[in-house]
Amino acid sequence: MKVNSVRTYSPAILVLLLSASTLLGQNIITTVAGGGAFSFPRTPIAATDAPLGRVQSIATDAAGNVYITDNFNRLVLKATPGGTLAVLAGNGTYGLGGDGPAASLPLVAVWGIAADAAGNAYFLEGDGYDGGSRVRRVSLDGSMTTVVGVGVNGFAGDGGPATQAYINRAQGLAFDARGNLYIADSGNNRIRKVTPQGIISTVAGNGQCCFTGDNLPATSTALNSPYGVFVDAAGVIYIADTFNDRIRRVGADGVITTIAGTTRGYAGDGGPATQAMLNWPAAVAVDTAGYTYIADMFNHSVRLVLPDGTIRTLAGTGAQDFSGDGGPATAAALRIPTSIAVIAPGNLYIADSGNARVRRITTAGLPLDPRGGLSLIGTFAGNNNFGFSGEGVPATQAALQGPTRVALDAGGNLYIADTTNNRVRKVAPNGVITTFAGAGAPGYAGDGGPATRALLNLPTGVAVDAAGNVYISQAVRVRKVDASGIITTFAGSGLSPSQGAGDGGPATQAAFNSIYDLDFDRFGNLYIADPLAGSIRKVTPGGIITTVATSLLFPMAVTAGPDGALYVPTQALSYARRDGGITRIAPDGTRTLAVPQLIRPGKPAVDASGAIYFTDTACYDTVPTGCANVVTKRVGGANTVIAGTGEAAYGGDGGPATAAALNQPLAVKLDALGNLYVVDTGNNRIRRIFLNPASGIPEPAMTMHLAPGFYIAEVTLGEGEPEGYWGLEALAPKGTLAGGFNLGGAIQERRLPPGFGAFYLPSAQLVSLQLNAQVLPGWDAAKAGVGIRILDAQRRPVGVERFGVNAVEFQQQLDAGFYIVEVRGGDSGPRATFQLGLNSVAFAGGVDAGGFVAAGLTGFGAFFIPEEQDVTIRVLGRPSYGTDGAGALRLTLRDANRVPLRSVP
Repeated sequence: MKVNSVRTYSPAILVLLLSASTLLGQNIITTVAGGGAFSFPRTPIAATDAPLGRVQSIATDAAGNVYITDNFNRLVLKATPGGTLAVLAGNGTYGLGGDGPAASLPLVAVWGIAADAAGNAYFLEGDGYDGGSRVRRVSLDGSMTTVVGVGVNGFAGDGGPATQAYINRAQGLAFDARGNLYIADSGNNRIRKVTPQGIISTVAGNGQCCFTGDNLPATSTALNSPYGVFVDAAGVIYIADTFNDRIRRVGADGVITTIAGTTRGYAGDGGPATQAMLNWPAAVAVDTAGYTYIADMFNHSVRLVLPDGTIRTLAGTGAQDFSGDGGPATAAALRIPTSIAVIAPGNLYIADSGNARVRRITTAGLPLDPRGGLSLIGTFAGNNNFGFSGEGVPATQAALQGPTRVALDAGGNLYIADTTNNRVRKVAPNGVITTFAGAGAPGYAGDGGPATRALLNLPTGVAVDAAGNVYISQAVRVRKVDASGIITTFAGSGLSPSQGAGDGGPATQAAFNSIYDLDFDRFGNLYIADPLAGSIRKVTPGGIITTVATSLLFPMAVTAGPDGALYVPTQALSYARRDGGITRIAPDGTRTLAVPQLIRPGKPAVDASGAIYFTDTACYDTVPTGCANVVTKRVGGANTVIAGTGEAAYGGDGGPATAAALNQPLAVKLDALGNLYVVDTGNNRIRRIFLNPASGIPEPAMTMHLAPGFYIAEVTLGEGEPEGYWGLEALAPKGTLAGGFNLGGAIQERRLPPGFGAFYLPSAQLVSLQLNAQVLPGWDAAKAGVGIRILDAQRRPVGVERFGVNAVEFQQQLDAGFYIVEVRGGDSGPRATFQLGLNSVAFAGGVDAGGFVAAGLTGFGAFFIPEEQDVTIRVLGRPSYGTDGAGALRLTLRDANRVPLRSVP
């Protein structure tokens, strides 16, 4: 191999190289999943394909179009009656936008929406932080202007121009038949009215809180954070007096009365609405037949008041869930309905906010009373894919949303509880991510069928048994996915329990207060953390459940250590006392405080030596002793921070873990090689800290600023990884190859994919090639043989193939262009290593090299750069040759004296 013996570096470059060398021997951190971008489609799509987020409010216009405010996507949307949806306002980013093209401007937060008779859309924008409430109008030409509010929360302006008025955290909007705009000015406990001439006034509420009685002038009584307002054709005003749990009516005489609700709760169906109980009613609407519809938000239902004053439930079972599409609305589950829009008597849209959908009810037959009319429900818009992207792609291109836990199986597959996406994701050893369980909608359904079609409800825990079955915790159940991908319920009856209900019997009949985490011990017992019960339950391989620990303070996790003990994080009662920690529960039940003085510890990991790795999401002291947003290792009573700077941020991949930024890491997990996975929840990523220096990753890469000189990029197989093929490229803007390059690796018999190198010639020239090969120990040297040939960019042979026993040397005149050099073994040749040197007057571009790698073997590409520059080196586990890509790999850059400069990982 050619080695330049003389190199000169500027002082600046020498410092850079010395800094690079300090990375060696440190615990490098990388992202293994998450970080991909989620974005809402900017072109029209089917409404049922729309990845809606928090559907805050809905409205319709005279043409039947549906308007939607989506607070998570920060968008205002418009759907046609036929179900085509498009962005009306917002570019999807957070910010205080001015007037201009509506779809190009950022928005802060979006709330109530209404449409005027001409089809212009009005919506509320603002929050309690960067921007106060204002009403924005999107005209038919797509332009957006402010029509109410100065953008600062407060109360002022009655009797004057609405554009100079102050409103305060307003929630709802409505128009009357005369074109007056009504605002549910929640923070001011008022209903405001804006005339077509732009003058604002108060029509209900005196600004005081709570309930002070009925049959009074509406402006002299109190409201309590009204969220919704509606005006019928006669000008009667209906108010969702949310925190008073009532629906109020303001007649033409200005007197206010209650038409539904008394105190908070869920009761009264079949009786007078004025004696019924509501739970934070968020919206109200009245149809032309005199039926009143109520979005009973925290009863997860839509209530209906008949013209005779009787109340019943029109939609929702009262359970906070998603189910029922295609069936009776009364049998369907809703989750936090926040808005309703009536099309015709018995036909309406519901903002099913917690389910990220707009649901539609159609009713056949009137009157709408318990004896007549069948109301059917379906989804009009939304698919529960907000925050979700990246299926069948590298995991680092996928979008996760609130991941909480990870687990690993014996094959190296990584399972992620992608909690807010209501899915469990799987990352294969080659780094590709897929959905393992969950269809995206929150709920409990699908037992006996494919896990990918099942409904999960905020899955928080995931564990794998010795047979490869995967267990998932959700709410008050544990689900099991077997090797064939079928999901069933493994533990939990779904019933509300008293603590320990079901002990001594089948786990499927047990009751839980809550389930947040799972873990297996080496005997196949599954441990379940029930934070609200303060207990740890145990399910044997035979399916029998018992309680093994009680009186724990919110145990949010459980880890079965290799020593047979359980390690349980418990929460502090107060920041000042720091009385949380990690409790060790020995097999005989003895408890000791393994890690003291924590506040909000996450799920820990324990290695074979007894070292405990933990996080605490509440900062209480300086970084050396423990802080939020770091990972700490405890050995013999001493704590050492091994990852994180303490700053809640994202950064540092490819460098030392102690210089990286984390954000609310909730859990850590050790793999079989001793490397540590970190659930970096606030960054929506899974990170990996390489504690084992012999580990690899699927596609290691680095970018370094290098001085002029000769460099060697080495590729080796990570510990325990399968052998296979690799490819390497080194790219530099000023040209990587000057005079020649070398490459090497392993080759097998001729029928298998070759070793290769690729290069570009800027002009016609003579290229010299020198190949040497050496049979590996244990293989038959008598069958040795190597071949070398050159291919053009279309992989057509150039010249003839040259053969030798263990060496080949020749020259070839080549035209300008891109070429590939293949190195192959004999027809039944033994496994051998090779080195290939290529020399010419002027190569250009970058290095491409590749070959076969197995344990103990090294592949490499070596190159010379004539100028100081940034060089990017990337390794692929599946190059263009061959389909059997190598497992996780390591990339090491060395100088001409073979001194290592940097390794990844």
